[in-house]
Amino acid sequence: MRFPKTLRILSLLLISGIGLSACQTTETSRGHQQAIEKTWDRGWTRIGANQLIGGEEIIAATWKALPVISQKIIPNTKLPAIVYLHGCAGFSGTWVYLSNVTVPLGYAFFAPDSFQREGRDFDCGRQVSTGTTALRIEEARYAHQKLSALPWIDTSRIILIGHSEGGLAVSEYSGGEFAGYVIMGYGCHVGAIDVPQSKPVLALIGENDRVQSGGSSTCSVVARPTPSRSLRVTGAEHVVAGIPEADAALRDFLISFLGPGQKHHAQR
Repeated sequence: MRFPKTLRILSLLLISGIGLSACQTTETSRGHQQAIEKTWDRGWTRIGANQLIGGEEIIAATWKALPVISQKIIPNTKLPAIVYLHGCAGFSGTWVYLSNVTVPLGYAFFAPDSFQREGRDFDCGRQVSTGTTALRIEEARYAHQKLSALPWIDTSRIILIGHSEGGLAVSEYSGGEFAGYVIMGYGCHVGAIDVPQSKPVLALIGENDRVQSGGSSTCSVVARPTPSRSLRVTGAEHVVAGIPEADAALRDFLISFLGPGQKHHAQR
């Protein structure tokens, strides 16, 4: 996927000198709050062309670009938003697949980078520690706080999505500040979800997911409000984003949160 040349140049200028790999020193040397801020400041965001003056979408690899984005938002716009928590290996094609579904619906897409924390280690290939999950939940909460301060974000329509390690964090997120929650590539094992019962949840897992016990376990959404759904995605393995059945389920879930005018635009 290629983006407009001017935007690619802007992104490169803004992120000059900033890498996306995990740091290997101690977080305490910089301070806890600064570590959280770093995951946000050096994350990714994508906003669609229809929401911006000039009609060119913006993809920025750092929140140093926020003033530029804010200037380009169409006046009096209130955008619904996605906060995406990546998996154990960091950013991959998953965030692109997801933003390809969410951005055309009118959502602004935000993806904090957990590996910008100093000393943050990879949990791939082993059980995710409770400490790592706590970090991811903290990053999601901070992202919500940052979005809530932006005048062009509809704070009543912020959705939390997580894949794999990020999906585990979503399943254990006990705060109710997000409008909806999406768990991908994580089976909840005993089916339990800590998200408040009053909140809708979409759970997606591949039926051939070897990472999550062959997809044999799914997250329970019993007694949760519409449009809650738990789905084993036919033929899918660990990554379900980009699979038509999963993308359709995600799209339907997200459309339900839009206002009447937004729904009409999204369904065209």
